Amino acid sequence: MQSSANSHRAIRLLLRLMAMFAVGALIAAGCGDDEPADQPVAEPAAAEPAAEEPAAEEPAAEEPAAEEPAAEEPAAEEPAAEEPAAEPLQVLFLYSGVINDGGWTEAFDIARQELEVAFAGRIETTFKENLFGAELISQVIDQGLLDGADVIVGTSFGQGEPMLAAAAENPDVFFIVSQWDNPGDLDNFAGYVNAPEDGAYIEGVIAGHLIGEGETVGWVDAFAIPYDIRTINGFALGLMHSNPTARVSTVFTNDWVDQNLFAQAARSLVDSGVSFIASSIGGATIGEIAESSGTPHTGVYLDASEYAPNTTLTTREYTWTPMLERYLGSIFDGNFDTSFAYQGMSDGVVTMTDWGPLFDQLSDEAKADVEAELARVASAPGAVFVGPLVDIHGNVIAEEGESLGVEALRSMAWVMPNVDGVEGL
Repeated sequence: MQSSANSHRAIRLLLRLMAMFAVGALIAAGCGDDEPADQPVAEPAAAEPAAEEPAAEEPAAEEPAAEEPAAEEPAAEEPAAEEPAAEPLQVLFLYSGVINDGGWTEAFDIARQELEVAFAGRIETTFKENLFGAELISQVIDQGLLDGADVIVGTSFGQGEPMLAAAAENPDVFFIVSQWDNPGDLDNFAGYVNAPEDGAYIEGVIAGHLIGEGETVGWVDAFAIPYDIRTINGFALGLMHSNPTARVSTVFTNDWVDQNLFAQAARSLVDSGVSFIASSIGGATIGEIAESSGTPHTGVYLDASEYAPNTTLTTREYTWTPMLERYLGSIFDGNFDTSFAYQGMSDGVVTMTDWGPLFDQLSDEAKADVEAELARVASAPGAVFVGPLVDIHGNVIAEEGESLGVEALRSMAWVMPNVDGVEGL
């Protein structure tokens, strides 16, 4: 029985072992792809990388990446179509002389060119030369109106009457006229003039310091009209300030443009022994005679040192640009200025050039006096003709401290006591 029982135990043990082996086989079958635990796992070969999506490049500085637009506000309404730009004003200048006369007309033509720069694109200018006589001036004005002139600028007294008549007939055209007043009933007419006495006075002060006591200054002029008388008297006042015993000897040519007549007048004064030459006449002639004779000299309109570099003390230059710019500006402002303009050194309309080499011959006291008088005249208008003033006949023109008004200046018909050669005044 013992052996039988042992047999049974052996059989059960065998069956248990067989079951265990069966289970292990099943497990092994399920894990057949695994590497043995004690062997290293082979690393897979490096696979070729798949083509990468290119990284988004940062946009170049000049082409920023478009951002998502913010929610837009309602677009502004399209502006109404702009009106075409206004056509430039057509400005016609009337000249009594030629544009290269070295004097009155050339000074105006310089102003015309400066105005074209100041009002660039807003004006166009033209000019007519050698206009003397009312009939010719009227014809030129009529043609200018037919050509579309918006503004006509007269540069001499003789153009006044034809321009005044044209202004009355053409209310839509502006007329700016030398030395003429608005009659009071025209909205398109204005007059102007400068103050030549401002510069002439400074020239007289210099001359008086340079020449000796009792010596004479020669003065060349064209006509004894108020404008020129005012200039001569201004010089004479300056001369009296610095040299009370000196005198002015005047020669009139009765012509505005003949350089031969100007030369004859200047030569006659030099031959008579004058110590200094001054004038109201532009151009090279008088300066050249002063230079050739070694006579100290002051010029007018444009720098005379070009013709007389060694003998020119200074030149009173007439700068018409500020005055005319004022009138044109008022047109663009829509309120044309019809008042009469009387402007001089304090307004930049009359200026003095640098002192010439002879100025160094003056004493320090004389130089200081010239500079002080220049500063005084330039500081305010009307500084020259201040009383006491008496004429050549002893008549009182202005009391102590009294200044002459614009009307008295513009109609001047008297001469200073130290002036010779002016008849009938």
